[in-house]
Amino acid sequence: MEDLVSRSQYVVVAEPLDGESVWETIGKRRHIVTYTRIRAIEALSGEEPKQEELMVRTLGGRIGDLGELVHGEAMLTLGQRSVLFTIPARGALAVTAMAQGHYPLARDRAGDERLQRSPAAVEILGEPSAAVQRLPGLDLHATRRLLRQVRK
Repeated sequence: MEDLVSRSQYVVVAEPLDGESVWETIGKRRHIVTYTRIRAIEALSGEEPKQEELMVRTLGGRIGDLGELVHGEAMLTLGQRSVLFTIPARGALAVTAMAQGHYPLARDRAGDERLQRSPAAVEILGEPSAAVQRLPGLDLHATRRLLRQVRK
């Protein structure tokens, strides 16, 4: 948890607005990379973004009939609000620690948004302090409080 927070430039409640997948050369091979424009709704920790909209780069995506799946990568869904931990990467932002830095939000019966484990996140055995163990199920208020404690 501490590593995820300290490595992240921005920790924001984000809403993906649109995205585009492109071919990029990584190493000596061509891969599909997706750029998603997000609205940074609220900064939860780290720096406050200077602009409301940010570009997030994730590995994988779909171009025409071809798709590339990168196991463990965050999968941002248009219109699905989430908490994102982000770091600078190639002129955009990347999700810190891939899916370990992505927490989709879902409303509970009382209408409060709660963090969910990213669909691509893996459980980290023997690490009860890991973000993927501590964050799912928290509401935004509890998340803010926990992030402030970790930042100290």
